[in-house]
Amino acid sequence: MNRRRLSAALGASALAFALVSCSSAEATTEGSLPGLTEAGKLTVCSSDSNYAPMYSMQDGEFTGVEPSLTEALAERLGLEASFTRMAFAGVIPAIQSDRCDLAMGAFFLTPERLATMKGLPYLAANVALIFPEGNSYAEPEDLAGKTVAVQRGSVQASTVEAVSADLEAAGEEPITVQSYDDPVTAINAVMNGKADAAGETEIFASNFFSEERAGLDFEPTFFPTGSVTGFLYKNGELEDALTAAMDELRTDGTLAGILEEFNLSPESISDGK
Repeated sequence: MNRRRLSAALGASALAFALVSCSSAEATTEGSLPGLTEAGKLTVCSSDSNYAPMYSMQDGEFTGVEPSLTEALAERLGLEASFTRMAFAGVIPAIQSDRCDLAMGAFFLTPERLATMKGLPYLAANVALIFPEGNSYAEPEDLAGKTVAVQRGSVQASTVEAVSADLEAAGEEPITVQSYDDPVTAINAVMNGKADAAGETEIFASNFFSEERAGLDFEPTFFPTGSVTGFLYKNGELEDALTAAMDELRTDGTLAGILEEFNLSPESISDGK
């Protein structure tokens, strides 16, 4: 689906949404949602790293699954999406300090995060392992004594750290965890011999390996998490409107169309729970 067709589809479905969802329409008259950071806008704090296909800067345009999905959500709510980009590690503190309405960063909706924030899920998620071609890792325990690169502040970082702690508790060598500001730099550490492997989301790794990557290999579900990817937000007053808008995007095919536009399978769509 090209962007012109997507925009047209969003406009048509937004009209349908306003006509058939009376309770949501009443709550989402333009600029009328309670507790918005700025009236008339859905203010979004986003990671400034390039994390294709989820989000990246391409020829000066902020593009990807999540920018498109955020704009679709905002349109359904009668709002304008407004993005503020920052280091990945700063996005969650920004939402916790009420600097924005929605946090965007292909977040895993973990129990730890959901203890202090609310989640808006849309996609199943796992953590992949990227490593030099010719090596073989069958299970997380095979990483004992290895060095693994991760993106700072990410679920893949906490996942690898948890495996390391379990190994040490079992009397095995722990994992040396190297943290970087973005996933590409973490992968470069593997390519440059600074790390034995990198932990990355299945989504990012699958997209990364959609092109030939000489000398590298990966296991897409090396760390099964049973988790989902989604947005984070703090303001409970937005919950009903955001949930209703996402449910509409899920059921009318808009979410599937956005995923297909960026070469992701609609089969990975979560059921919203």
